[in-house]
Amino acid sequence: MDEWSTLNNIAYWIGHAVCHQWPSHSYMAFGKPLPLCARCTGLYLGLMGTLGYILLRGGRTRRGWPSPRVMAVLFLFFSAWAVDGLNSFLAFLGWPHLYTPHNGLRLATGLLQGTVMGALMWPLFAQTTWGLLPTERVMTSWSDVLGALALDGLWWLAMQDGDGLRWGLGLFSILGVVIAFTLLVSVALRIFLRRVEKGDEDGGILLGVSSVLALVILFAIAAARYYWLD
Repeated sequence: MDEWSTLNNIAYWIGHAVCHQWPSHSYMAFGKPLPLCARCTGLYLGLMGTLGYILLRGGRTRRGWPSPRVMAVLFLFFSAWAVDGLNSFLAFLGWPHLYTPHNGLRLATGLLQGTVMGALMWPLFAQTTWGLLPTERVMTSWSDVLGALALDGLWWLAMQDGDGLRWGLGLFSILGVVIAFTLLVSVALRIFLRRVEKGDEDGGILLGVSSVLALVILFAIAAARYYWLD
């Protein structure tokens, strides 16, 4: 894996901006922890899977918020992620907790929260970029929820495989970090520059600028953590 050392260093540095990267809370590949802990790996894999599902189901035409019943399910996903995170934190402190935490659960609840993030982040980005109408909701039915869950299940199973696939998914989760920050920076820039609902006029230039700024922000956060907080 020496030929990938530079890529690994970049991945670990980006991961340091958003994750504690504790080896005990992380999956291993080739004897080293992945760039993100199990929960964060699941979160950004779930985000990527949900965004991919939405794009395959219509992309730009699906800009509306999830339907109320889907939002209720997403709240349950968020609750599972929050409860497992709190339980894991209590166990880490040696305080009373509900159950013994492990990386399989961290990954699973992270995937659920990633589904929540994808289902909410895309409408925010799409409406800011292209406007609300004409539009459909990103997720409206139980089939949409099951489709997202099926992708989460595939991610979870793939993470139980060998080092090569697990390492590849670890890098893919880092791409999810960059994409998440790019979408959020794009929304902020459009609001600041008063370019809301003018995505076609920008020709992708603003999105490219957002991706560069997202990387700058991530590296700045990682540097701040490394030099002043760690």
